[in-house]
Amino acid sequence: MQEHCLIEEDGIQTCVTKHELETAKSIEWVTDPECGGISTFIGTTRNTLQGKKVLKLEYEAYVPMAQKKLREMCEEGMRKWDVRKISIWHRINTVLIMEASVIIATSSPHRRDAIEVCSLLSTRPTNCSPIYACIVIFYNLRSVLTLLALLLLTHTIPTIHTISMALQVQALFILMR
Repeated sequence: MQEHCLIEEDGIQTCVTKHELETAKSIEWVTDPECGGISTFIGTTRNTLQGKKVLKLEYEAYVPMAQKKLREMCEEGMRKWDVRKISIWHRINTVLIMEASVIIATSSPHRRDAIEVCSLLSTRPTNCSPIYACIVIFYNLRSVLTLLALLLLTHTIPTIHTISMALQVQALFILMR
């Protein structure tokens, strides 16, 4: 994959990258002299999930399909609200604790529309796009199987890489006992 897969067209900017996300570039891109409201959402990796210690997130994506789906979600937001520009950046590969996985920035003449579309998009990237997350947690074998079941129930498809990562965590857990 190239450094960034950045596409800018018709007021929509999408970027899927394996590098740290650039919040300032996203906000700068949506800034518009006709807009009085800019709304942003930054999704970061937290250090716990259901009481378990999270080590990192691993994201995978088929980038062309992910770009297409991110754009479709942005187009839906533009149809529903008076939003002039939308920027959505999503990171793939390893995302450590407190690092950003997704950045969404929207601009509109009035703040309510920017906030509404930003809220809509913030609930959708990993639920509605072909970007899959593996949560790397300190688990025992029973918990690894529970995690894989959770991924299936939430429609996050566990890939061979996801299963491999889960088993590596299990092996690490056994070695550290």
